[in-house]
Amino acid sequence: MPRLKTLLLGLIALLATTAVMIAALVWLETPKDREAALARIDRMATRMTEAGHWPAVSLAAVAPGEVIWLKSYGMADIATDRAMTPTTPMPIGSISKVLIGMTAASLAAQDAFDLDAPLQAHWPQAPDALSGVTFRHLATHTGGLRDLDAVYEDHAYHQGALRHPTPLADFLNQTLLPDGPLYDADTFAGTEPGTEVVYSNMGAALAAAQLARATGTDFAALSDTHALQPLGLTRATWDATTLPPNTRATLYEDDGTGTFTALAPYALATWPDGGLNATAQDLATLLATAMGGGRLGDTQRIAPEVITLQQAPALPASRGADADGLFWQRGDISFLIWSFSLEGHSGGDPGVITFMYRVRGTDRGFVLMLNGLRDSTWSEIQIARLATALANLPEA
Repeated sequence: MPRLKTLLLGLIALLATTAVMIAALVWLETPKDREAALARIDRMATRMTEAGHWPAVSLAAVAPGEVIWLKSYGMADIATDRAMTPTTPMPIGSISKVLIGMTAASLAAQDAFDLDAPLQAHWPQAPDALSGVTFRHLATHTGGLRDLDAVYEDHAYHQGALRHPTPLADFLNQTLLPDGPLYDADTFAGTEPGTEVVYSNMGAALAAAQLARATGTDFAALSDTHALQPLGLTRATWDATTLPPNTRATLYEDDGTGTFTALAPYALATWPDGGLNATAQDLATLLATAMGGGRLGDTQRIAPEVITLQQAPALPASRGADADGLFWQRGDISFLIWSFSLEGHSGGDPGVITFMYRVRGTDRGFVLMLNGLRDSTWSEIQIARLATALANLPEA
């Protein structure tokens, strides 16, 4: 059950012929007027949804401290004809990790957590393979952990329920301690902390667990106090069982015949790495606040120093100004004639594709959420078209 991390990166080589390239120039041309550009995006999203590329899509255009535009298309639940709306919750995948980073930055700004303390400081039984690893390493995916299919994919997911039967701390003990029943030495890359980037969901879950150990408070409660509540994301939750019945978006997969089949409920043992349930409005609010230095509208929701700490290069010695922050990623994405330098995060799980990015050096940001995708290159291209149009939206 591989997770979808950077879907747009895989689209770079999809269109190779000159004829398709020329057609793409017409597709991706963005009107110079912002309202005209938004109207064009609206028409595109309507056509694509009606063509059946996905059950539903939610889109947002964001500026510093402001949600400019927000709209949903399609069905949150096909069987009951329940429409997707900007306030329909669904899992957001790895964008959840942004909340780990924000929570840590808030605690660190209050001198309540040391980003550079070794894991052993609050987890004495930490394996020798993690010697010298700190939260800062885990938050930049340089902690030397990797996700193995036989460990992470086969055991972190639990089918048939919205809550995993194994608590987070127990799962980490089972997989990372040498005497654990799910231990595999290959989980550890053997690299020097801070030197090699290896994207790791296990590492993100361990980072959240380290915050809980250091403070004596469950991570869900910590993130609620230091991130979700200050942001005003009162509907977001790590526990999908608390959501009112028939409000959460159903997740879908293409059954191979062009028909969307509803996925059975599933949950993650490593829930902080991808298990937050939130709405498109929530993600737009999160991005607008992050872009606004903690401000949304006229209200300072998060202290500016917290935003700065999360977004500043956490390991500047490795990549300089392009280095990731605390679960705040930076990278370049190219699609046809367009090339973007983005910061933020994306997410992917079965039935979940999410993007939350700022175009670096600009006041443009966008959110894109899907609760399923047709299994075709053509459908993937439609996602790229929408993301490109949003990323090119004219500034005010």
